[in-house]
Amino acid sequence: MLEAKRAAKPLTPSESIPEIQSGLFIGNSRSSHDLSILLNNRISVIISLESVRSRFWNSIAYRAVIPETQHLFIRCVDTSTQDLL
Repeated sequence: MLEAKRAAKPLTPSESIPEIQSGLFIGNSRSSHDLSILLNNRISVIISLESVRSRFWNSIAYRAVIPETQHLFIRCVDTSTQDLL
């Protein structure tokens, strides 16, 4: 008999952005799209390491919070062999 595998509960965006140093957060792509997280944590600069640039980041609402000059996009693939340094 096969048992249904229980999917891991996904982290909520607020759970996925721990403050690792005063004013410095680490998060995922989903948290970078959540304007309430950005505003509530007074996040004004983002560095994104992604394989593709999200269309959401060009929205008027997003740019009002994070101007293009305050968002550094670095193209990379999320693999165990990707050298991020």
